[in-house]
Amino acid sequence: MTALSELDILIGGVLITGFEGLEVGADFEDHYLKCPSGGFILFGRNAGSAAQVRALTDCLRDVALAHNPDHPTPLIGIDQEGGSLSPLRGIVSSLPGNMGLAATGDPEAARYAGYVTGCDLTTLGISLNFAPVLDLAREPLNPAVSTRSFGDDPDRVAVFGREYARGLVEAGVLFTVKHFPGHGVSPDDSHVSMPECLMSVEDLARQDLVPFVQAVKWPGAAFMATHVKFSAIDATRPASLSRDVITGLLRGKMGFDGVVLTDCLEMGGIRPIGSVPEAAVMAIEAGCDIALVSHTRMIQEAAFVAIRDAVQSGRLSVSRLEKSAERVRRWKEAIGAPAAHGRLPGFRTGWTYELLGERVVTYLPGQADSGPVPVQPSAQPSAQARLFGHGPIVLVTPQMDRLTLAEDAADISLLKHELERRGISCATVGCSMDPDAGEIDRAVSQIAEAGCSLDLLRGGPGEPGGPGEEKPCTRVALVVRNGGASLAQAALAAAIEARADELGWVFMLVSVRDPRETRDVQEALARRAPAFFTYSTEPIVLSALSRVLAGEASPRGVMPVGL
Repeated sequence: MTALSELDILIGGVLITGFEGLEVGADFEDHYLKCPSGGFILFGRNAGSAAQVRALTDCLRDVALAHNPDHPTPLIGIDQEGGSLSPLRGIVSSLPGNMGLAATGDPEAARYAGYVTGCDLTTLGISLNFAPVLDLAREPLNPAVSTRSFGDDPDRVAVFGREYARGLVEAGVLFTVKHFPGHGVSPDDSHVSMPECLMSVEDLARQDLVPFVQAVKWPGAAFMATHVKFSAIDATRPASLSRDVITGLLRGKMGFDGVVLTDCLEMGGIRPIGSVPEAAVMAIEAGCDIALVSHTRMIQEAAFVAIRDAVQSGRLSVSRLEKSAERVRRWKEAIGAPAAHGRLPGFRTGWTYELLGERVVTYLPGQADSGPVPVQPSAQPSAQARLFGHGPIVLVTPQMDRLTLAEDAADISLLKHELERRGISCATVGCSMDPDAGEIDRAVSQIAEAGCSLDLLRGGPGEPGGPGEEKPCTRVALVVRNGGASLAQAALAAAIEARADELGWVFMLVSVRDPRETRDVQEALARRAPAFFTYSTEPIVLSALSRVLAGEASPRGVMPVGL
């Protein structure tokens, strides 16, 4: 085996890199010798099964230790946030995203989710979760944050983020808070371009910075810096490359001396500044300890060379890299050994997997001034009894596009399966995300045909099911997500509601993303239609929603953002 020099190991230690495929490949060692990174980031592209992921992480450690036998094992991280960003979907536990956890109203739910996630990751050989998100969900149409946030209240975000991180630590997993100093204020996506925040420092301190200020005190905290430019602090560079933000604000005024990472330097938010290799050097100059280069081998190798050249020219000092290495060493030691594997039944506060899903689902009655209310299916008012029962359901599912590279595509097919498993007759009608008038007319006709077919299958609307019994009413549920097409979906909703009223059916909304994306729809309906909110399409919440609609469970969620 080729031995790496101490300087190569030191330089590589400030890089975390990613790669394609389920295996490292025969040429991976050659690449590693050109770029001996201190850690690796995994994505969905690297995950096929639990056994395969475990074999992959073992292989990564073996390669690194073969060339660095006297140095700590490499970091192996992933963005397993839950909800919309779940690269290990189908391999680890299905869990709500952050906004869904906040909807439970109990920070212990976040701790439970963090612990379950941490246990899953340690089993797979993953030592670092790039979570929790501490951004405020201040801009409803921000595609990079949205339901990845715990909400729009700074104190709530801080409390839920702290408990989620606590759960990870209890499972022996490192964590990073992100995206410092806050990505939620901008409607733009840093995966595509460099957003600019024009807020004053004083406004930032009162709002977006609040969770991060508290996170400075959390044991084992590391910070991930965003590619958003905060003009009141640095008018030329994004936060991830700004000495004024990283060294001046975070390390100086806020007093943080732990590990600081960049977001991936191959994102669009870096392009206005220059090349990725140069950005990697600028990040270390700014005060970051680790530069994340997630995708391209050639760029990763060039970043390593750029940092080495910066050291040889005197632009970066060896002592500066040694300081980052020491911070990373302390970070790893702050966590300690992983907890014993396996679930803690009921955790420590009565939480169970099934209960978590039910506590996420939020019910908003069809009344203009009503807020979210818990429902007891066993004692439903007559108006609610038509919602919670065994009546057939037509699911109307406009296309749900992937909104950003930071999330997975939505899939609600499980909802139909779960409803049918509970004896609920179910049909689906699809349409585009942004339907025009002709497509709306066709969709409404298809909905009516599907509903009438379901009526015939169960013996007809209103036909007694037994002495003194009335068959449950047919229900039509419009599943909404994409706020960018909300005006078209509002027109679709109004047309469906009118036909449902004509046929004597119940019309309702189901939102699987930020509740504020339904604003146009609800305004078009004058808030008459009851609405259910799940904040993601994870199996845990769709299964819970199916139990609610079957009258088997209560929706207990509270609204995590202001409407």
